[in-house]
Amino acid sequence: MDDLKRAGLKIYQNPALFCFAIDSVLLAWFAKTAPNDRIVDLGTGNGVVPLLLYGRNREIGKIYGIEIQEKLYRLAVKSVALNKLEEKIEIILGDLKDAPAILGKGFDVVTANPPYRKKGEGRLNPVPEVAIARHELLTTLEDVVATATKLLKPRGSFYLVHLPERLPEIFTHFTRYKLNPEVLLPVQPKPGENVNLVLIKAVKGSRRKLEFLAPLWVYEKDGQYSEQVRRIFEGEE
Repeated sequence: MDDLKRAGLKIYQNPALFCFAIDSVLLAWFAKTAPNDRIVDLGTGNGVVPLLLYGRNREIGKIYGIEIQEKLYRLAVKSVALNKLEEKIEIILGDLKDAPAILGKGFDVVTANPPYRKKGEGRLNPVPEVAIARHELLTTLEDVVATATKLLKPRGSFYLVHLPERLPEIFTHFTRYKLNPEVLLPVQPKPGENVNLVLIKAVKGSRRKLEFLAPLWVYEKDGQYSEQVRRIFEGEE
C-alpha cells in the first residue's frame, strides 16, 4: 500500500503486476477539472488517475475508470473501497472500446495513459499484465482516441500522455475524430535532454490554436527531482 500524498489517499499496488509511474501522476496533474465534472479514465490500471483526480478536486461529480485486466481491476476496486470513495469513483471491468455503450455520452473530461508501443515493436514483457499495459495488444491508440470523442460532450476535454515520436499519429487521429489539440506540454528527463513524454489536451469541436508550453523536466542535473515535480508529488501543486 502506498500513500498518494493527496487528501490522505492511499493505493494498493502489486509490483509483480503493475505499479504506477510518473506519467500517471503527471497526467492527473495536467488534467483540469471543475466541480461536478463527469470523468472517464480509459485503461485505469490500479485506479491511480481517478484517485489523484479526486485528490486534486474533491468537488468532482463522478469518476469512472474502465480496465480490461481483472487483476488490475480488483486492485483498483480495493483502493477505492479503502478510501471510502465508492460514491465518487466507480471502476468497471471491461474493454475501453465498450465504454460509450456502458456509460453513455456527454462526459466533461476523458483521460488516458494508454500502451505506448505498437504490437510487434520491441520486446514483450514476460508478465502478461505488464505486456498489455505497455504494448497495444488489446487496444490501439486509434481505439483510445475514437472512444474518447464518443464519450465527450461538445467542448469536452481529452487529456493524453504518450510518446513524442507518436505525435504525428496522434494528431492524425485527433483530426479524424474531431478533437482539436489545444495544449501540449513536453516532458524531459533532465534540462537539455530530449523530450521523452508529451502531455496533450484536446477539445472536442474546438478551433483554438495549439499552445506549446515550455518543457517540464523531471530531474535536476544532480539527479534530484525538480522543484515543480517535487511539488506535484507532494500534492502542493
